[in-house]
Amino acid sequence: MLMNSATLRRATSISALTSVLLWIVLLLGIFIVGALTALAPDLMVRLAPLIVIPVFVVVAAFRSNRSDLGPRFMRGWAMLLACMLSLWPTYLSLKIGSAPSLDGRKLMMLAALVIFVYLVVNRPAIRQALFFHRDSGTHLVGFIILAYIVLRYVSLHGAAFPVHAFLMLSWELVYYYFLYYFAIACLRHPDCPATLQSAFFWAMLLMAILVVLEKVQGVNYLTLYVPMGGDVGAMQALSRLRDGVLRAQGTFEHPITLAEYASMVSGFSLAALLWARRMRGRLFALLVLMTSLAVNLASASRSGLVCAGAAMLLVFVLWMYRARKVQSLAGLFGRQVLVIGTLVGAVVLAAPVVWLLTQGRSTNEKLSSLARSEMLDRGVPSVIDNPFIGTGFGTAGQIAGHVGNGGLLTLDNHYLGIAIESGVPAVLLFTLSLLIPLLRAVHAVLSRPSPHAAFLAGAAGALALLLIIRGTMWLSTNLAIGYLLAGLVMVFSRPGLSWAAEAVSTDKDRTAPGPHQASQAASRGMLRA
Repeated sequence: MLMNSATLRRATSISALTSVLLWIVLLLGIFIVGALTALAPDLMVRLAPLIVIPVFVVVAAFRSNRSDLGPRFMRGWAMLLACMLSLWPTYLSLKIGSAPSLDGRKLMMLAALVIFVYLVVNRPAIRQALFFHRDSGTHLVGFIILAYIVLRYVSLHGAAFPVHAFLMLSWELVYYYFLYYFAIACLRHPDCPATLQSAFFWAMLLMAILVVLEKVQGVNYLTLYVPMGGDVGAMQALSRLRDGVLRAQGTFEHPITLAEYASMVSGFSLAALLWARRMRGRLFALLVLMTSLAVNLASASRSGLVCAGAAMLLVFVLWMYRARKVQSLAGLFGRQVLVIGTLVGAVVLAAPVVWLLTQGRSTNEKLSSLARSEMLDRGVPSVIDNPFIGTGFGTAGQIAGHVGNGGLLTLDNHYLGIAIESGVPAVLLFTLSLLIPLLRAVHAVLSRPSPHAAFLAGAAGALALLLIIRGTMWLSTNLAIGYLLAGLVMVFSRPGLSWAAEAVSTDKDRTAPGPHQASQAASRGMLRA
């Protein structure tokens, strides 16, 4: 009894001491946050993720939940991401009083990151989908992205302002690469690809209305709400004339990013048109296809036209040689040879037109092509001198940039910029992070029938054009869509997994397949793990 009483008093003392220490740490943390907010509000806005996420991790650790995410959550986030990445103006920030400007897209990505971290700590099913899915390809791409991120952080060694560069790179991590991991962990319901694709289609129709108003009125009214003292993207939004013609930009910071987005939608809409079984679906896909091509033309971007053609060509070739039954190795090899031969033949036939577009049809277009050549002339020697770790984050513009309209310093080659700042290995890792999901999607369409074949073909076209257009632009806004698609491709191209194998909860969800439908799906080749 005496021993038990002593043990109880000791435990009570330790508990009281722990509570006191926690309160001291909490109050000290509140004081530090308050002081930093008063002294440097801009810095605290950028440090918000580093402050909020640990709090959610602690809360999640004490509230373990063994259930998986519901289908409505997954479909809702797929729709939210597609709509926000398409329709929120990249040049428009939220400005309240004297507080720092906040980008709506970044706020959404921050919310997604906080929820993602909470779910990873809180739910074993999310950890299973993220780490223990037994798919070596998904692990490989995840490792490649992590290695690329590490090399980008290593490049901070040459940054003129390391703290600012660190914050910019951290936002880049949240805004683009994180979406790959979010997709494979939180967007696993079989309706997610169709939901994402439908959201892109409706967003394109809304975008077309904005583009029509922009072309007719000669001004983008959304740019009138850009806060004073905005960033470079806001400045680009206000200067986009070429040969006296206004180039449409829609909700994007530059016409070329609008063209890039419209080209991705063109590939998806062509895939939906070719794979659709009902006339209503075909007519809607045809409407979206014509609309996306018209928006692309309104942007007056040569790169957009070339990439739209490339994406649609790949989608059409995949449809021609799609697998109607599970293919043997010999059959798969034969289809791959046919695909490569058809693509090479089409490229050879289209080479004169592509050459004319790349060289430029007017004086301004020719000057633009000349500027890109000069960037290569200035940037390649720097890459040769520093091939492994580069010259440092943020140095590419000063080394190879070109001063364009409005005195803006631009660099129209994403690969060159990465090579200058982070070295050639970083370029290879970046390319592989999108190329492997592209090849995986192509392999899935050619090797076996799939209920997601149309989405996989459209995603293959989108990833292909993202890789192509990176050679003519440094703006990376649509990479967020690219890594979101990469994650979905890696999930829905797995040959032996059904919706049930991913442990998706179907409680209170009438659209989820029931036991009978699940067994039918399994009999068609979607076997339970």
